[in-house]
Amino acid sequence: MQEVTESNYAFFEKRGLAERMSEDARAKIIRCLVPLRHAELGANMNNMFAFSHGTATVLNQGFLYHSMDRLGIAQYLSRIGLLLDGNSTESLTVAKEYWMSDPVWQGLRRYIENVLCLDDWFEVFIAQNVVLDTLVYDLIYRQFDDAIVDDGGADLAVLIEFMQEWHKDSSRWVDATLKTTVAESEHNREKISGWIADWQEKAVADLAPLAEVAVGEGALEACVDALNKR
Repeated sequence: MQEVTESNYAFFEKRGLAERMSEDARAKIIRCLVPLRHAELGANMNNMFAFSHGTATVLNQGFLYHSMDRLGIAQYLSRIGLLLDGNSTESLTVAKEYWMSDPVWQGLRRYIENVLCLDDWFEVFIAQNVVLDTLVYDLIYRQFDDAIVDDGGADLAVLIEFMQEWHKDSSRWVDATLKTTVAESEHNREKISGWIADWQEKAVADLAPLAEVAVGEGALEACVDALNKR
């Protein structure tokens, strides 16, 4: 997957596809996608926490691999910003300012920081890998990818294919871990169901501003449907 992605990025740069995008599309990508690199770093830290406190090698190994994947995705998001502004780093500065002060991002930022403060490593797994990732990856890497086409940003698809395919792949591990734990006892089922309900309510509220700007009406409902189905 990484080899394909490197080829995609080289193709994007060689063909000058950033220049073919409309100014509105580039601005929207920098506002609605590139700041996610900070959220991915939070995901890296949350999975490293689960790795550090988990109770079985086979499980902790998954958390470790997953956490390093999230660091790689953060780096790819940074590279997208650089590709869009000709490697001037201005887009990364702007994206960081969005993450720090734009009202659109403060809900997601709060959510990530609240998860960083949790003590229970399995609740971190639920809040990050099950609830938030399902909602964010549907919102950004499916719905936003579709919506940006109308703004002249169809070529974004070349740059985010890795994230789309990675999420499909990693979801199989996350689902298997969840199913195994839920099947172990009724206590686990009740505890996990409660965590999912609580964190889903928080995530939906915190993602609402981003969903409205990135996609528009009905975006969050589609994300929730994806999570409920999962």
